[in-house]
Amino acid sequence: MLDLQETVRDLEVRVTFLERATVSGVTNQSLAERFDTQYDRITDVGQNLLDKIKREIGTVRADMKAGFAKFDERLDKLETSMSEGFDEVERRFSAFEGRFDTFDANMQALSNAVIEINKGNQLRDLRIEKRDLRIDKIEHRLDGIESVLLRIEGKLPN
Repeated sequence: MLDLQETVRDLEVRVTFLERATVSGVTNQSLAERFDTQYDRITDVGQNLLDKIKREIGTVRADMKAGFAKFDERLDKLETSMSEGFDEVERRFSAFEGRFDTFDANMQALSNAVIEINKGNQLRDLRIEKRDLRIDKIEHRLDGIESVLLRIEGKLPN
């Protein structure tokens, strides 16, 4: 048992030595030290990127404010010109409203006609279902008669 423990310790020492000596990168550093170095580098790059993004956002915000000021001015002009035409639009909508009322009445009449047609179709469907039931009964009887005839035929001498 002690030999096994000594072998394990010896192998751990060898692996640590091989890690430091053979892994590419900075020699004589453990993997943990290399990861720490990489983490620090990545953190620095990330911070530099964040700083640059903040500067760019500041520039974009200033440009956006200037653009929105121009947009607001144009929007005010547009609102004044649009308000002048709303009376005509309102008159046209009133005419459309009358047309829609007529259309609604026609659609109600059509809906009532469809309801009547559906009632007729339901009665027809009931008659078809009854006819299908009768046909099924007749087929069942014919199957019974056919089986009786086949038995009789089987009993007849050749």
